[in-house]
Amino acid sequence: MFLAARVLAKASDEHDTELIGAFVKLAEVLPPVLAEHVRATVDAYAATPGTASDARFTRVFRTLTEAWANRRVVEIDYGPGVYDRDKPPRHARVRPYAIEPSALTRALYLVGFDEERAALRTFKVERILAASVTPETFVAPPSEQVARDMLRAWDVIADETPVRVVVRFSAEVAARVAETRWHPSQELEREASGTLRWTATVSGTREIRSWLLGWGPDAEVLEPPDLRQEVAALLAAAAERYR
Repeated sequence: MFLAARVLAKASDEHDTELIGAFVKLAEVLPPVLAEHVRATVDAYAATPGTASDARFTRVFRTLTEAWANRRVVEIDYGPGVYDRDKPPRHARVRPYAIEPSALTRALYLVGFDEERAALRTFKVERILAASVTPETFVAPPSEQVARDMLRAWDVIADETPVRVVVRFSAEVAARVAETRWHPSQELEREASGTLRWTATVSGTREIRSWLLGWGPDAEVLEPPDLRQEVAALLAAAAERYR
């Protein structure tokens, strides 16, 4: 419970009064010391400055949770793309399968079946402008299957084509990389020079790209070629900006 409260404080930049209230109520059944820490974490989270979108977020989040809990199709108005400026807003009908927190983006995501696209899709909750529960119900895949499918994601995006990623880490960070299981599929190979060959199969490369860039010159992407070229170009552009 305490760890979940800490994740909430770190992984969400929106204030949801219902989530805060739920943690306060659940803290009442914990041993006094843990309950005190949970309440202190929630109080600190609640005291941080809010945004104008907090009220909308609470309404949308409540609607998505209701639809998810009752296996009802939800209709959403999804905002335009942030990185892709040419991506327009759209109206979608979604069968909610899960709501996932992201440690990378400090946001929550709706994971579900997009009826128009006829495929699994991931929607950032903060980008949903409006949501409404429809009378239509649906049969969801077993929870175990959803949980397994989510393991393909590096963070929350599990709806992209699986990609095999191979990275060579320098000897200076090899031990640090090896002590953590970054992804369920990862495989490690120590090399004679002290470097570490790291391999994993993940859903797409958008999310893992940020992780790779965070290692700077200590990580060299070996596969796939397009990800190697992309990371190299981004690092070169960053170096040029600092030059």
